[in-house]
Amino acid sequence: MDLQSKVPDIFLLSETWLKSWHSNAMLLINGYTIIRKDRPDEKRGGGVGVLLKKGLKKGDLLDDSDQKTQEFIGHVDGLAPITYLSTNHNGTLLCSTSLDKFAKIFDVINFDMINIIKLDFTPSYSEWTHSSGDPISILAVADKESNKIYLYDGKGESLPLQVIDSLHTSPVVAIKFNVPFETVISIDKKGILEYWNISKHDYTHQFPDKIVQFESKLDTALYDFAKNKTIVTGLDVSGDGKRFATISTDRKVRIFTFLTGKLFRVFDEALARFQELQQTPNALPNMEFGRRMATERDLEKSDYFNNANIIFDVTGHFILYSTMIGIKLINIETNRCVVILGKTDNIRPLHIGLFQGKSRKSKAAITIEQEASENPALQAGFNDPTVFATAYK
Repeated sequence: MDLQSKVPDIFLLSETWLKSWHSNAMLLINGYTIIRKDRPDEKRGGGVGVLLKKGLKKGDLLDDSDQKTQEFIGHVDGLAPITYLSTNHNGTLLCSTSLDKFAKIFDVINFDMINIIKLDFTPSYSEWTHSSGDPISILAVADKESNKIYLYDGKGESLPLQVIDSLHTSPVVAIKFNVPFETVISIDKKGILEYWNISKHDYTHQFPDKIVQFESKLDTALYDFAKNKTIVTGLDVSGDGKRFATISTDRKVRIFTFLTGKLFRVFDEALARFQELQQTPNALPNMEFGRRMATERDLEKSDYFNNANIIFDVTGHFILYSTMIGIKLINIETNRCVVILGKTDNIRPLHIGLFQGKSRKSKAAITIEQEASENPALQAGFNDPTVFATAYK
């Protein structure tokens, strides 16, 4: 087709045969924007693409009755910032929420978007709250501007299954699902922490009184955030569900025992502590330390300070979180800092992620003798832990 004479608004392409190393310039036509999805494997064939005429608007193509198509076009040309990414317990589903009031659901294994949920509010945080074998993949999404938490069928329609509006009194800043105990942990801006279960029948929430080992939160340390008037920026649960860890704006890392709600460890990462450590033999050069202190004060004044998070490793014995001197790896059993990653790098890490699996999977079974050997050919199949981090400066 002669695009210069016909000038279509949308041009669909199939069997592009493009791979990741091919540039968009191969298909780029003046006056059009290209969107493509290549075949993920190395085999021949496959691949699709869309050529959109520049300046195209939704209203030029659709009427208000075609909501589903509008939502797809919104996905194609939407450039709204993403507020949160969350994966379910086995890593097969991913949800991205954004300021354009959409929650987009992706099939991780097939690398495909499978659903778009139109929200009636601006989302802040999301969390998958379903276990293996549950008939519905429940997704909890918090409203950035109210105390409400909305429950959706992640693979269903945009109508919420339930709206929780009596649990918190201020916007929720952290949600995490404790998979082994099937309990959700949520914390709001005022520092109030709540445990709750979701009924599999009517999707209402209730306190897990048959699971926890306390009757009142007054017997726990769960009010610690409210007492210290601090806001939680990161929350994670260990793989066995027995502990959860938080990091907050008062620069303290708190580790709780889930069943009792009591504090197990507290690590103080206040700037005053680093000033004291600067007097030790392992201190940073004075000029470098002064530069990092200045960066920390700038960070505290920005919204990026709330991007700091904390994560457990797969064993539940180690936690990782970012500080002004790098990413700390702490053994919570021995109460010792094992290593500080990026201490000599000229960056201030913030939000981190940990990949602790194998970079390559061997198709053949490995024997005990092979595992114990020093055969270089088998090294590619060993665990290759990698930390990914965003940085402030």
